[in-house]
Amino acid sequence: MRFCVSYVPHDNDLPDALSPFMVAITDEFSMDSLILHGSERGWALDSSWRNKNENRAAVTLLIAVDEQYHAVPGAVFLSANTRAETLEKFLTETKIKLKERARAITEGTAGIEGRTPEQEAKLRQQAEKMMNDEYEPSHFMIDKCLAELHAISIAYPLALIRLCQFHVVQAITRVERDSGDRGSPMRLGVELKAEIIYHFRRLQRCRTHEAWADAEKTFFRNVQRAIRYQEQYDFVYRYFKSNWFTEEWIPTFTDIGLPEGQTRDGTWNTNNYIERSFRTFDAIFLEHRKNKRLDRLVLIIIHDFLPYFKNWPPEDRVIPSHIRRLNDDAHRLWEDGCVVQEPRGTFTVEIPG
Repeated sequence: MRFCVSYVPHDNDLPDALSPFMVAITDEFSMDSLILHGSERGWALDSSWRNKNENRAAVTLLIAVDEQYHAVPGAVFLSANTRAETLEKFLTETKIKLKERARAITEGTAGIEGRTPEQEAKLRQQAEKMMNDEYEPSHFMIDKCLAELHAISIAYPLALIRLCQFHVVQAITRVERDSGDRGSPMRLGVELKAEIIYHFRRLQRCRTHEAWADAEKTFFRNVQRAIRYQEQYDFVYRYFKSNWFTEEWIPTFTDIGLPEGQTRDGTWNTNNYIERSFRTFDAIFLEHRKNKRLDRLVLIIIHDFLPYFKNWPPEDRVIPSHIRRLNDDAHRLWEDGCVVQEPRGTFTVEIPG
């Protein structure tokens, strides 16, 4: 298996936040996943800093979602200085690697591993489209991160960028903490927030730029009716005008730009696929242990994380019921003390009764 790694070393004379250090990692199977699935279910981008390594270098995942709606990694980026410029470089370099991979596939010089015959045929079709400059991911799904938004806009200027609906609602429920005003003049109660979210969700169904002005007026009119105090309404008005109703964010959280007939379903709706990828990464590959050394983290990504999805592809959309029952029985045996570790590291299972 061949890996593609782009690397800029750490400058020890600079603090981590200013370091040019960055490394992007992918392999052939992961690039194939991006090519194979991106045109139908898009790509997702997100970064995580917590407990990943001693330098607090962010781990950024670029993922696709397969036919069973399981997240599959496409590329991993490590940088202590994750800004729009570094993310754009990551996306641009990945784009170049994907084009090289597509060329090898169409010319017949690339081996394709871990795919069904149907997937391989589709992969070849998508690779040919990429070589003819006819390929675009259907969309990018992100959280509300301005650096990600700007990076994608530069690397993929024609891309549709969608904002995760779950994180939109979560942010609005935290309006008193998220606003630059550092709090509402009066506490926004749960019932009031629920009504604001209800009207905001209706606003999100706006599908054209031409309809936006009327949709915005309707939203503020309904919110004003729900709020008793003028100071409180003024706070909410400023919050939405400065945080959401801006030219760069409006097309991401509304239905503006969605293909005809497309609704906010599946990968068009949420970034939770990539959230789940980070949970898997932390639990299985980092074993919930904090702050790996950077070189160790890179080796885990190369030798464990990326190959896992080729060697153990999920066959079902959810865990089959017989596997759940088997897991329950196994846990019961373990909890009952029926599993004994032998001196050589093997385990003996004693079935009771």
